[in-house]
Amino acid sequence: MLSYRWIQIFFFSNESLAADFGWGLLPLIAPSFGIAIFVTNLFLHAIPDARRSFEEEADGDPELMYESAMSSIRSIVFKYIVPVSFGISCFLMWVLNT
Repeated sequence: MLSYRWIQIFFFSNESLAADFGWGLLPLIAPSFGIAIFVTNLFLHAIPDARRSFEEEADGDPELMYESAMSSIRSIVFKYIVPVSFGISCFLMWVLNT
């Protein structure tokens, strides 16, 4: 039988890690997905067969080409998601430690 006692201890006990530290790190999950997409796109672009396949799929559409796709990902992730998530995380850490 699966025990959920560790969840109760981690999140809801008086001396839990989440009360001091964990809830402040929760907003950092969103940028990790965006950064993972960015890095995956970089790695796939380094594989010649994958790059050729993606260029054929794009079929000349400028929004689907590598440079414009990376530009869109970069602007969304690094201009909006990362700063907002770090701001929320810092705010939560400050609130939880006061």
